[in-house]
Amino acid sequence: MITWAVRMLAPQAAGGSGGGLPVTGAPAGLLGAAGAALLLLGGTGYLVARRRRTRFLA
Repeated sequence: MITWAVRMLAPQAAGGSGGGLPVTGAPAGLLGAAGAALLLLGGTGYLVARRRRTRFLA
């Protein structure tokens, strides 16, 4: 099961001390892993279906 965590940050006063940049992008590692898993499952399904197919020779 995949879960997403959302962090709510309290607003800071104007002219703060700075800090790091906000994280605004999608989690690339998680998306890449999900894509790789889907490719692996699709390839495995294709090979299993191809191997199970029976051929009739008269």
